[in-house]
Amino acid sequence: DARRKVIGFQITLFGPQASLYKVLYSAKLQGKSTIASGQDGSVCGTSGLTGNAILEVMVEIKKIS
Repeated sequence: DARRKVIGFQITLFGPQASLYKVLYSAKLQGKSTIASGQDGSVCGTSGLTGNAILEVMVEIKKIS
């Protein structure tokens, strides 16, 4: 159902310690061989009203040295 598929997302950390961490994420898109990626609030996936569905998501939170 085209109205229920996820085609893009953003992740942003909030709170008093958010600046101590970096969030990295990636997604495997239906019908694509490359992996979409984003970090710290950028869009991952496809934008707009239509696009390839996200099949898998990986999220990594790293402490900034």
